[in-house]
Amino acid sequence: MGFLGGGPGSGDDRGLYLYVEVEKSGEQIRVRIDPHNDLAQEFDADGGDRPTHYTCYKEVIGTRSFHPVEINLEFSRRRQLVSQEVTGGRFISEDAFYADAAADDDGGD
Repeated sequence: MGFLGGGPGSGDDRGLYLYVEVEKSGEQIRVRIDPHNDLAQEFDADGGDRPTHYTCYKEVIGTRSFHPVEINLEFSRRRQLVSQEVTGGRFISEDAFYADAAADDDGGD
């Protein structure tokens, strides 16, 4: 499903899911973004009343390592993801995340 997806059992879940791998440890982390609560409104300098776009900043730390990963996202006026940046790690696909999780459950080869 790429970098974004509804995640497991996402019937009513309106969250967007990102998957990152920590650069220093290789730990993989699933990050949930709620486009209705986690986004900050951004306005033009002219002081208009309507937001021109939205941004979201998340700093995440895994459960096995304490190396932070910073995620910066930009969304359109319609809350569509238009750009994403990561510092301290890299984005991975949902498939890669769950493949690694399955390998860990099997003893990880």
